[in-house]
Amino acid sequence: MRKILLGCGAALLLLMGASSSYAADRCNIAWSRYVGWEPLGYIQSSGIAAKWGKKYDVKLTFTYLDKYVESLTQYSNGAFEGVSVSNIDVLTGTAAAGTDSTVIAIGDFSNGNDGILVSGPEGVGLKNIVGREANLVVGSVSDYLLARALKLNGYQDNSVTRHQVDDDTIGSVIATAPSGSVFVTWNPMLMTGRNVPGMHLVFDSSKIPGEIIDMVVVNTKVSEPCKKAVAGAWYEALGIMSGADTAAADAIATMAAQSGATVQEFRAQLRTTALFPQPAAAVSFTASPQLRTTMEFVRHFVFDHDLIEGAKSVDAIGIAFPDGTVIGDSTKIKLRFTTTYEQLAAVGQL
Repeated sequence: MRKILLGCGAALLLLMGASSSYAADRCNIAWSRYVGWEPLGYIQSSGIAAKWGKKYDVKLTFTYLDKYVESLTQYSNGAFEGVSVSNIDVLTGTAAAGTDSTVIAIGDFSNGNDGILVSGPEGVGLKNIVGREANLVVGSVSDYLLARALKLNGYQDNSVTRHQVDDDTIGSVIATAPSGSVFVTWNPMLMTGRNVPGMHLVFDSSKIPGEIIDMVVVNTKVSEPCKKAVAGAWYEALGIMSGADTAAADAIATMAAQSGATVQEFRAQLRTTALFPQPAAAVSFTASPQLRTTMEFVRHFVFDHDLIEGAKSVDAIGIAFPDGTVIGDSTKIKLRFTTTYEQLAAVGQL
């Protein structure tokens, strides 16, 4: 699953350049379980990867890793050319490890996939979490959601304490939680948790649309054929799954099965996932001023919560945008947003 902070050792690697070299014909992208990234598994199993790899003369492969944090670690170590990652974890994980990444495609933003649950009587609201302990993956997208919910509703960030619960156990903890418990999590645990008697959803990511972003990135050093092959494969898959024909139904069924969900459950998760099946829409989103505003929120959250070891300032990592502007240290850019590949897909030039 997405949303896990990369572990210790970031201080030693902070802002160092990645040292791995890349074979010219290798284009291996790591991905992990999340509704917005299931198309990557479909790309591999359906033959789309082989098709686009052949077109660009690269060995295009999408490799599933069960542990999200492992996918980020291996990508940062040079074992993969790219990875699926959120806009929070790309800073706390890969950028902190010194990897310079280029965003090939903004795949989606969470539009209700992440939320805050409180157990208690009817009428319980966000105010009821103040002074309590929230169970969540500390330093994750869930932590970011909690911080934004508190700020938007006029509460101090420290008005709620954080308690670490691993992503693979939080579902079972929610199911047996006593009254007054607070959880911050994501689908499918969020959907399951809402069905627990006495559990109430008091805030979700639809209240901060466009802020929790899921992306496919590659190391900036990789070849142009690799980057174009990834983009072409991604948008072909999204074009298929967003249709209304048998091919779309088959694609959704494949993704649901590989994720362990029923088709109905998978479609329910897609309804709270704002995908960009049309590359032109992804171009508009990536080029919009809102993205810069969002990344300002994110980088300040990361620094204020001390999520990058050794970072002495919020400007420690540079983030570049399509118009050429940079926030942070322009000599240490580790995240590059570009519309280049989304635009090529939009005009049919991939």
